[in-house]
Amino acid sequence: MYKLKRFRNANNFIEALSPLREEFVDPVPQYIYRGQGNSKWQLLPSVFRENANLPYRGGRKGPMITLGDQRQMEWELLVEFVKEANANGFHLPDETVIYRMLDLKQHDEEFNKIRRHEVHWPSAEYLSILALAQHYELPTRLLDWSYSSYVATYFSAMQCLGVLKRGEKVKNLSVFALNSNWSEFSYQSEIPQIQKELYEHHKQGVTFQVVQSPTYFNAHLKAQKGVFTCQYEFGNIKNYLTAPVCLREFIQGQTEKKQKELESKQGTGLAQLSQTIINFDGNVLYEYTLPASEAEEVLFLLDRLGINASTLFPTLSGCVKTIFERNNVY
Repeated sequence: MYKLKRFRNANNFIEALSPLREEFVDPVPQYIYRGQGNSKWQLLPSVFRENANLPYRGGRKGPMITLGDQRQMEWELLVEFVKEANANGFHLPDETVIYRMLDLKQHDEEFNKIRRHEVHWPSAEYLSILALAQHYELPTRLLDWSYSSYVATYFSAMQCLGVLKRGEKVKNLSVFALNSNWSEFSYQSEIPQIQKELYEHHKQGVTFQVVQSPTYFNAHLKAQKGVFTCQYEFGNIKNYLTAPVCLREFIQGQTEKKQKELESKQGTGLAQLSQTIINFDGNVLYEYTLPASEAEEVLFLLDRLGINASTLFPTLSGCVKTIFERNNVY
């Protein structure tokens, strides 16, 4: 189920997103949060956005036309990141994967399997590197979330002010709360089998996974209490058109489907099981909106709560960024 909650002022907005709120402390639904500077934006990762500027083959706007080409672009961008980071002495997770990506023969073998959809992408071994690249602004298919509602709120307000500064019109900003234990999310251990079955039977499918990447080598991820969602496409579909799925629309579609299935099972023994699953899922996605004019007040209140650039970007540059932010909102 998806619920929209509208607020008119920053104080009520911050209070509604308090981690002490009853709906957020339930031990069954465990919520993660995402802030967006414009409520009209879809829940899509950067590499799937139509207006994304991608550093690929001289520059590209938006995703590739086919799914095979899309995977090729994502793979090549990640390889370029690994090469550049390795050449400049930066620590990268999982040396085995690094060797595979830098070895020409292994690179080509892996690339061909990924492009032809013979294996799922990205597999577990690439997720930590993707998470690192994502936090340093390389476009990937990971979508950023946080275990902290206030961290997500900070990013929604900062994005909103950035968009307004560029002269674009924004009515509302949004913060989403997503049940990371939703029964429709797939576990990483399930995904290879889903891929195998659909590929062999010439079927197609899409699912999502919540990605909890290790934080020991990623200071930004640790400070921001970061977590991700990731879209997976299955089947022999390399020549199919790229069709990014907005997570909000996916959730709405799946919850409506479950409700219809429950109605069709009324009077049978399966109805109770379906109802139990729906009750377990609870409200899958909340969206909290606030007028863009309140963004500066949101940053002021969050700063008083210790949420600012200094704490979320733990470097001296983060401290300087906080000084500039305070100058704008105090």
